[in-house]
Amino acid sequence: MAHYIRAAEIGVEATLLGRRWRGLIDERLRASGLTNARWQVLLTLSRVEDGVRQRELADRLAVGGPTIGRHLEELERLGLIERYPRAGDGRAQSVRLTARSKPLMKRIDAMVAALQRDLLGDVSGEALETCLTILRILNLRLDRDQPRPGELTEDCAQT
Repeated sequence: MAHYIRAAEIGVEATLLGRRWRGLIDERLRASGLTNARWQVLLTLSRVEDGVRQRELADRLAVGGPTIGRHLEELERLGLIERYPRAGDGRAQSVRLTARSKPLMKRIDAMVAALQRDLLGDVSGEALETCLTILRILNLRLDRDQPRPGELTEDCAQT
């Protein structure tokens, strides 16, 4: 029983960490005029090579279609992203960063790297990998497909 009581604390700690982490990034990026929603979209787009479908971006950020649409409209108006039709699927819109976003992304990346050094610099790589693996497993189980033990992806099952 104690195992499950301790496990319940994971959700509380993950929620608190997420809020505090985003709050700290928001505070450090406030001078750039970026809201939480905007920098999260930009950071997510910076991690894909050739753009991503708008629907997939919404899923990655756990927001609805209308919400991602509003964020993208504003970022497009600022010249930081562009939407384009996906080859082979005229209905699907893909999104990618523009060249104009590059200097801003360098500042965001540097700020996030400094924050990670400040908060995680003395945590072992092994501990970080274990933590990340557990978080990925939990996120996979919370996704629509809800994989169960034995159905995990290779990445998550390796640790």
